[in-house]
Amino acid sequence: MKLAATALAVAVLVAAAPACGDDDDDASPNGTTSTTLATGGIEVDAPAGWQKVPLPQLGLGLAIPAEWEALVLSSEGLASLAEANPAVPGFADSAHAAAAAGAVFYAAGVQADDRVTDLKIRAVPDSGVKDVADLEESARQLASEAKLANPAIEPVEGAERPTVRVRFHSEASRTDPDDPEAEPTTVPVEGTEYLVLGPKDVVYSLIVTSEQAEGHDALAKEIFDTVAFPEKD
Repeated sequence: MKLAATALAVAVLVAAAPACGDDDDDASPNGTTSTTLATGGIEVDAPAGWQKVPLPQLGLGLAIPAEWEALVLSSEGLASLAEANPAVPGFADSAHAAAAAGAVFYAAGVQADDRVTDLKIRAVPDSGVKDVADLEESARQLASEAKLANPAIEPVEGAERPTVRVRFHSEASRTDPDDPEAEPTTVPVEGTEYLVLGPKDVVYSLIVTSEQAEGHDALAKEIFDTVAFPEKD
């Protein structure tokens, strides 16, 4: 089963949106706009202190740590970065790179020692995927295309929807935010991708990557465990 990362039509959610309520816009401390959204029938259960992010325009919702910044990767959202001042180092460049790779949503936060952990969501409508076996095949193909070395691919037992987890290791080039003229350094990256078959045959890919190994697995699982879909398919 071949999956291509085709973006769904999306609207704008600019960085650091808190829990949803009325459709009010407020200036956030980092100079971006914080927009609350209607839930669209998506009920997100969030750990204490996390921000709920229902995304009815994408067909799902989730929660992210309170201090993270987030963006729906529409043309309007990406354009808004020109006037924003995200606190996460390299947020704008990473968001544009995620969009170029087919992602529809990007979020990131700074962990200890200025190490960045981020989340990219891709969505494939009309995927033709029917079950876990199809997801496993897709995961193997995607891992091969990404040239991941020895990824661990396994079904997620007990998930509400067919789900496959891909655990991998990689590297990234990192520039010192305090010295942008310095030569970039290479840092190890821990990665986890969840492929889940959502309503209407949409396959969602949630990729969490961390520049810090400690706590990666727990955080990736905690984020995925908040994913929710509308009550009715």
